[in-house]
Amino acid sequence: DVEALSAEVEPPPPELEPAVAAIREDLAEAATRRRAGAYEAALVAATRAEAALEGLAYEPIATEVFLELGQVHNELGRYEDAERELNEVWRRGAPLHQWDAVRDATIHLLYVVGIQQGRYTEALMLESVARGLVGDDAETSATLLSYLGMIAGDRGDYDTAERYVRDAITQYDDPREIAIEHDVLGGVLQAQGRYAEAEAEHRVALTELREILGPEHPAVAEVLSNLALALHRRGNAEAAEPLFREAL
Repeated sequence: DVEALSAEVEPPPPELEPAVAAIREDLAEAATRRRAGAYEAALVAATRAEAALEGLAYEPIATEVFLELGQVHNELGRYEDAERELNEVWRRGAPLHQWDAVRDATIHLLYVVGIQQGRYTEALMLESVARGLVGDDAETSATLLSYLGMIAGDRGDYDTAERYVRDAITQYDDPREIAIEHDVLGGVLQAQGRYAEAEAEHRVALTELREILGPEHPAVAEVLSNLALALHRRGNAEAAEPLFREAL
């Protein structure tokens, strides 16, 4: 019922507060390192948080740990691990009414299953659930639109992909996410042979992400590679070559 769905998660009992706080510190470190592109360091922090769960009689914190582990393993390309951990968020979080965590896990599952593993039918079965969990939250709605756009593009439905990605750009508030979305849009445009438009989108992404993340972040290298590919496809191999080298 509505009352159950809106119920807040019980806080830890006082005697467990220090242990729970320490785990959340590890999770905050993992998230910070993940966003900085330091994925192995993020895994160390998240694994430390997981180890601290042993013997701890406070189930809600485990949901938080598995959500972070799933995101880190996705970044590391360990998709089976990521899928298992994100499903664990559902298993643990839904009975405890941790709906924000379940929402985020559902959206990330859609990405891991559909985009990273190409199981499009399975991924799209999550769409209606994800939309229901997102509600009117603009940022998570934008992320969902972005992932649905990527899946549509992978399936060759470029009109739908472009519409979703452009909608995501308008919904995001985070400059980093907006910049990444411009790079995604560039990929959709490249797939349609619209290389000049794609180049412009990749350049927007590159300028913004270099400033926000710094030149060494993996996301910057990915944009460099995408821009170089657009230039190469336009017949400008001379301009593309140094960008390919910089991306390595």
